[in-house]
Amino acid sequence: MKKNAVLVSVYFLIFVFIYGFYILNPMYTDWCIAVSQPPALDYPDCYLAYPEMLRDVSINFNDYLGFINSKTILPYTDMNAYPDLSGVVYIDCIPLLAILVKTIILTIPALNNMDFINFQYIGIVGAVNFILQGLLAFIIIKKITKTNYINALLGSLFFVIAPITLERFPVHFALTSQWLILASFLPFLYYKNRSKKVMLLYWFVLGFSALGIQPYFVVTTAFVAIAFSFYVYFKYDEKKLSWCFLPISILGSILAFCFTGGVGNAVSATTETYWFNLYSFNLNSFFNPTISENFFFATVFSFLNGKLPIRDVCNWEGFSYLGAGIIIPLVAIIAYCLYFLPKKSFQDKYRDFLKKYKVEIAVFVSFFFLTLLYSCSFVITFNELLLVKIPVPEFIEKCLSVFRAPGRVIWADFFLIYFFVICFLLKKFKPVVSTCILGTLFIVQAVDLSVFFKIYRSFFSQKVVYSSPLKNEGWNIIKQGKKYVFIRDFDGKNVYLLRDVHYWSIKNGLKCNSVLSSRLPVNREETMKNRILNPQNEDLFIFFKHQSGEVKKYPSLENCYLLDDYIVCAKENHPDLNKYKLSNKMKIKQER
Repeated sequence: MKKNAVLVSVYFLIFVFIYGFYILNPMYTDWCIAVSQPPALDYPDCYLAYPEMLRDVSINFNDYLGFINSKTILPYTDMNAYPDLSGVVYIDCIPLLAILVKTIILTIPALNNMDFINFQYIGIVGAVNFILQGLLAFIIIKKITKTNYINALLGSLFFVIAPITLERFPVHFALTSQWLILASFLPFLYYKNRSKKVMLLYWFVLGFSALGIQPYFVVTTAFVAIAFSFYVYFKYDEKKLSWCFLPISILGSILAFCFTGGVGNAVSATTETYWFNLYSFNLNSFFNPTISENFFFATVFSFLNGKLPIRDVCNWEGFSYLGAGIIIPLVAIIAYCLYFLPKKSFQDKYRDFLKKYKVEIAVFVSFFFLTLLYSCSFVITFNELLLVKIPVPEFIEKCLSVFRAPGRVIWADFFLIYFFVICFLLKKFKPVVSTCILGTLFIVQAVDLSVFFKIYRSFFSQKVVYSSPLKNEGWNIIKQGKKYVFIRDFDGKNVYLLRDVHYWSIKNGLKCNSVLSSRLPVNREETMKNRILNPQNEDLFIFFKHQSGEVKKYPSLENCYLLDDYIVCAKENHPDLNKYKLSNKMKIKQER
């Protein structure tokens, strides 16, 4: 018990060292909305620098606030995507937790009667994810290698500070739940010791959890379930049972999809093939730090610094940099194997091992390359070069596009490489030597990734106070008696410039037609235009300053006011705002 407490403490302290204590406070929410905001996106432009990618925290947090402040039935919200309902599954905030929070709010009268509830669990989720990732890595390493406590702990630390985990928390915090991938590996190690019913239940819960935490994990766990089916089929010759694991996992995901509001609303996942081809894996991603700010590429490998291009600016979604602490021993192990494999004495030495574990080797090698192919979206690229493009029927691409970013599936292969390197070292050397090697490599890894620590500490280790850019007095005047806000952003390209307006709407109890997360109501443009033609006294219509030409198209929008950088229109006139009122003579400078 004490040893487990030590593990939890170590993993927790690493999280705190990187991100600080403040974000663990559920009532401290200013950091969620005050993080940096880049200019409007113009697809397919993407951002390569990690600090600029902090935009998604405020976007997801806004939609989450709309959900927990909505008075409608679970698991929907009418504060987002008005007049339609939006299911919480389409909001990137860990749907199962959001439902739990809203359930508590709805069942406690004092909370349910509050005008505005401001609460976050992002920091706590981040810490829990780090702890779970470390614990599962520890269990797997110890199970495979039978090593001692210290070596298993050292090996697990590589997973806790894995670049793909560090990079995701400030961008898309739900995706730090990468322990789900490690959890999907456990059945390979414990199948013999568990009943068949328990194993089926495990895959059901895993499928349910994957979608209920972050739907992007469904594809990865499905791939692992397929690999596990082949493993059971060939290893234990259980032909009927082996094909039950994938369906039972998918069934869990389907039920979670329904439970979190995936049906019964006008918001849905896009099936445009554009998305599937956009965020893919580049073959250089394992050793390409992308922004070239890590220690070794800036010093030891300075001749390569900034010289590893990617074919598409969106390939950062396939970012899977291993880190110098893993790359160095991986290269050494590959060189070792290439040198000794041809030797007969070496083959004789490991013949029994290869024979004993031939099924495991075949399954994991096949899994590695199939998921690699999928992660590349069947378009194999190295640096800026297009090597192979495998034609895929459009129907299949549309189905796959529901989960958008195939590059994230490579995380399973990323962890397999980590396990391979760490377990090889633990098996190859004596415990004391292994401790020295792993300790040294972990220091190398930490130094190499120190840029992450520096960047994220600068953002999260100090308290910030959110100051809304909506300074004009007119915002407080025009909101009186209003219930609905309609924002002119039909294609979702300006969501990052709308976060402050959206936050203002939710804070003042106004239902908004905007879902800032990436899922959009299919009828949002038609709905707003119909409402403009028949405005109500309870409506507000908000446009960007450069959209003045569109405002003039509608005679019904005669009472419009320039408040900060937005045009705000209402049905009735507000005499107190006459000095901000638009007129035909007023020219609004177009913003480029």
